[in-house]
Amino acid sequence: MNILLTSASRKIWLVKAFESALKRLDDRGHVFVLDKDPLSATLYYAPHGRLWPYPPGQEQVEHLKKLCSEENISLIIPTRDGELAMFADGREALAQAGIMVMVSPLRTVEICQDKYQFYKFCRDKGYLVPETWLPGDRSQVPLPWFIKPRCGSGSIRTARVDSCDQAAGYLAWCGGACVIQKALQGIEYTVDVFCGNAGQCCSVVRQRIEVVAGESYKTRTVQDPEINSIAECLVRDIGGTGHLTVQCMRHVDGKVYVIEMNPRIGGGANLGIKAGLDTPCWMIRMAKGEPLDLAGFSYGPGLIMLRYTDDIFITDDQVLREDARNAGCHF
Repeated sequence: MNILLTSASRKIWLVKAFESALKRLDDRGHVFVLDKDPLSATLYYAPHGRLWPYPPGQEQVEHLKKLCSEENISLIIPTRDGELAMFADGREALAQAGIMVMVSPLRTVEICQDKYQFYKFCRDKGYLVPETWLPGDRSQVPLPWFIKPRCGSGSIRTARVDSCDQAAGYLAWCGGACVIQKALQGIEYTVDVFCGNAGQCCSVVRQRIEVVAGESYKTRTVQDPEINSIAECLVRDIGGTGHLTVQCMRHVDGKVYVIEMNPRIGGGANLGIKAGLDTPCWMIRMAKGEPLDLAGFSYGPGLIMLRYTDDIFITDDQVLREDARNAGCHF
């Protein structure tokens, strides 16, 4: 089975994870990667790296169908927030062409990517969430606040606000397209959750030790059955499919608050995979139509991941050009 990772950027760890899964499944398939940036590291690590300048939309879906047909690709793994809605909208058309896209339904993606809608969904379903307001309601919000873009990703343009002057400056800067949350104190966790076609879920909880640009760079597995249960129930309630990440906090009062959810593989998910959440193998088996039995899944605490950067060296004449995007591989 050939697999396609889109917007692969520098996610070499994810390419390696799928290569390992294919090998363990005794499958001779290959991992293809796409990215619009000719200097994306994965394009020069993966044997099948392609420059992909097409913007999200129906045109990209048609180009993807053509590429998958040419290269016998059966499984697509989207990795970037900005393309999830396009893939969710186009997944039925791709399925008709024999291509599985590992993405949640469009409504699920839309709720997760709108932080105010996600807050209301969680609140209505009975989950504890930080009190959240839109800018027009800020007069009733007690300081301190945590302000973030309503539809942003990572930690881009997020800020803790401790005074009215800070709040006014931030709101003017972001143009009001944000949400205001009551700042909470506690320990932050990310939960890697895998959900199969039949709603079977299993998960790994990891404590966020050090976060850079919204991604965990130092993180450890912990056992907290309450957090596992909350995250898995939320993924089922919201209709998630595949690998999703749930951000939550155990407040100083001991209660667990849900912060947000990303309906994709997160940047620190390699720890969950190494702990036993075998996302790559399970996705491949789902694409092959094989049943999954996730009952009895367990993992151990105390596995620590310390992420670091590495280097790839290329010359000017090895840089992918747009007219070479259909060449099949970069060398």
